[in-house]
Amino acid sequence: MKPLSFLLLISFSVQCASSRIAKKLVLFEPNTAICICTKNEDFQSEALYLAGNLEKINHNKVYLSSKCRVGELKINIQKSLFETNTFFNIFAENNGLTFEAKSKAGIRRAINFFLIHVLEFIPYSSKPSLLNFEQKNIPADFTYVSEIPSFVYREPYFQENYQADCRSIHQTNLLDESWGLWGHNIGKKIKTSPRMFSQIDGIKNDEQFCFSSIELQVALSQYIKRSLFDNPEATKFMIAPNDNMLSCTCDDCKKNGNSEKNASPAVFQMINRLAQQFPKAQFFGLAYHSTKEAPEFDLKPNVSIMLSTIHWPKGVILEESGRVNQIKTQIEKWVSKTKQIFLWEYAIHFDNYLSIYPTILITQTNLQWLQKLGINGVFLQGTEESYAGFSDLKYFVFAELLLNPEFDAFKLIQIYCKNFFPLSKDIIIDFYTNAEYRASVNKLPLDIYGGINQDLRKYFLFGDQKEVIEMLNKTYADCSVDERKNLNPLLSALYFGKLEAMRVQGIKNNGMYSFNSGLNAWKINDELKSDLKRFGEMAKLSDIKFLGESKRTVTDYLNSWFERLKLDTYVSLIAGVAPVFISNPDEDYKNADMLTDGAFGFNDYFNNWLISKSESVHIKIPIVTDYNGFARIEIGFLQNLRHNIFLPKFVKIKKSSDGKWLNLPSIQQSETDGVFRFSWEIQLEGDGFIELLFEKQDKYTKFANALDEIRLFPSN
Repeated sequence: MKPLSFLLLISFSVQCASSRIAKKLVLFEPNTAICICTKNEDFQSEALYLAGNLEKINHNKVYLSSKCRVGELKINIQKSLFETNTFFNIFAENNGLTFEAKSKAGIRRAINFFLIHVLEFIPYSSKPSLLNFEQKNIPADFTYVSEIPSFVYREPYFQENYQADCRSIHQTNLLDESWGLWGHNIGKKIKTSPRMFSQIDGIKNDEQFCFSSIELQVALSQYIKRSLFDNPEATKFMIAPNDNMLSCTCDDCKKNGNSEKNASPAVFQMINRLAQQFPKAQFFGLAYHSTKEAPEFDLKPNVSIMLSTIHWPKGVILEESGRVNQIKTQIEKWVSKTKQIFLWEYAIHFDNYLSIYPTILITQTNLQWLQKLGINGVFLQGTEESYAGFSDLKYFVFAELLLNPEFDAFKLIQIYCKNFFPLSKDIIIDFYTNAEYRASVNKLPLDIYGGINQDLRKYFLFGDQKEVIEMLNKTYADCSVDERKNLNPLLSALYFGKLEAMRVQGIKNNGMYSFNSGLNAWKINDELKSDLKRFGEMAKLSDIKFLGESKRTVTDYLNSWFERLKLDTYVSLIAGVAPVFISNPDEDYKNADMLTDGAFGFNDYFNNWLISKSESVHIKIPIVTDYNGFARIEIGFLQNLRHNIFLPKFVKIKKSSDGKWLNLPSIQQSETDGVFRFSWEIQLEGDGFIELLFEKQDKYTKFANALDEIRLFPSN
């Protein structure tokens, strides 16, 4: 491996005795000064930027001059005269390199393209590269011509995008700088009054706005005027209803065209009026929930649309999905109304931030297709509040793909890992690219909400997860302090995924329990305990606090595990049997086996909970032992107000020996979020089965019940 003191020199190979023809540019030759030449004073800061980054990877002299000496590598930075769609141009000529563009932004991008894609060096100052350089050759006639960026608005919404140098390198946008009003935030920007709120079924409802309200329009107009004065660079304003499905059906809104499910007519009429009042501002409607349909009337020239993909299938290639024609039709309708359509896409799992959610290849393919349909801006939502699985890598790759979705995504993954995981790069590249490939070829969906069972069906291989953790732990001690720092959050995500997989498997293979024949019971694996300790350590080192947008904390998660570990062994007379539904189960919860598999639920709703929106749940459970005597039946219930999940009104049990329903004691608990486990003693008399019936509370009939493990074990 060459030392870092090598950089650029043009060398030649001899073709024959009478002629010397340049074959290649050899990069990283020693003892070679680099002269950066620019005669355009507008590009002086860009020249200094290039010199500074070359000095980071080269101990030879790098200097700026209008006249370079013989034997030095000359790098020209110049203004181009081309009138095409070209953004920048890089080419080798006269034993040197030339960077040319029309603008400072073009030159800056040319330099960063060269650093990243040619030298494979990532020039972040907020996270210094650890790259070990090797000699690199490029053709002596090297040239690269870049068209203007593929999308006019590019925001990969991750923590890294809040670093100014990251935004400068990838030329990404920042929500806080570009938007005077964003998302569902009207109520946070204006002082509301009753006349601004909607009517739903003839009743005033303050959960949604009335967009026919003159008072609302005046308040928004005053806010926009102040905002443009205070921050004239933030010229984009999103006028969107609150985040629900409600649509105002007051007389004025119905006259404007609203219906119970469609608020677009009133919303876009107000947007048109505001756009006419502020012609230099750019207004956006949000195609989402009640405003996903395009209005019948034309939009003003400065009105655009932000198109949410929330209703589209997730984790799949859209052009190969069953919804392709519906998506094309929706986009075509919006294209007929506005020339500018931005996409609101999602890049992580929002219930489980630490899920690796490998959808780079899928997203890349979708961006290529959607661009052809007329999408010309992208807001790619990750999270700015916490690390998400591989989010640092995803930010880098997505930021480059938003400039050009034709870039080689696998190469970008490799470049990132070379820069920040020099010792462990091969392990990480192999693991992550394999997960990406499996996810891209698997047609099953991968939602942005829900539990790990989707991951297990889509891409997650338990053996791979276990192996990559073991391999990284072996290299960890040999890594530099900086590489360990980079590895800590990644290891946190990998441990979390393994723990979740073990949790949902229960007493099955690769689950949290192993059968102990001496105890005639299942016992919690020592490996799980070790992994849990290691996860806590890695999360603390990485300062990871939240596991999802619900603000579930790492501490809460660990406490849920510690509570479960108190039951070191698992004993049940019905372990592993197959319960049978007597009632009709919900579509996504037809398999009742999860009630007897040893997999307990935590206070998240998406793992190990059987959720039912039916009036009642009625199941029959075979008893395959000949046990006679007193036994306890234990059932867990979830109450989660945020997701409208409540405790049942009562539980009834019926044994095959007597055929009579027994009303178990009523469940009376305060309405707070949490897991509640209840147990009752019953007498078994050679019963062949038991039946259980759960019924909703009267005032919550429109909402859900959730139950997890049903355990039947001999009384002490």
